[in-house]
Amino acid sequence: RVHALLRRANYGHASRWLEEPPVCGELILNLHQMHVEVNGKQVLLTPRELSLLRALMMNSGRILNRDQLIQIAWGHHFAGTARTVDVYVERLRKKIQPHLSGAFYIRAVRGFGYSLTPPQGRVALKPTPTVSIAAL
Repeated sequence: RVHALLRRANYGHASRWLEEPPVCGELILNLHQMHVEVNGKQVLLTPRELSLLRALMMNSGRILNRDQLIQIAWGHHFAGTARTVDVYVERLRKKIQPHLSGAFYIRAVRGFGYSLTPPQGRVALKPTPTVSIAAL
């Protein structure tokens, strides 16, 4: 069903996100089983956390403001506020940080938003399509 929606929306390249797990440094996102693998350990995520992490991984290295993250991760019909992003970022940090070998990747940019950047020398995310989760 998701593949058909992607095909109809002309996001054929985005279907790779369903076939190949996105990788960003020590993080491997498993969309089928709703978890992220951190250094080989499974960390269960809620659907909102998974969508937010996916939006950050899809835009790895880019700084996104809260409104952009809401739009990409949860769509324009989302009823929360911009501060909701802060709460979910904090939840992601608490769940993922204990399993990382170094510092966490979600960097807060004061007065603007967040960026997911793997530590220096790590392999960056592949591929980098700009697809809204709301389109799914």
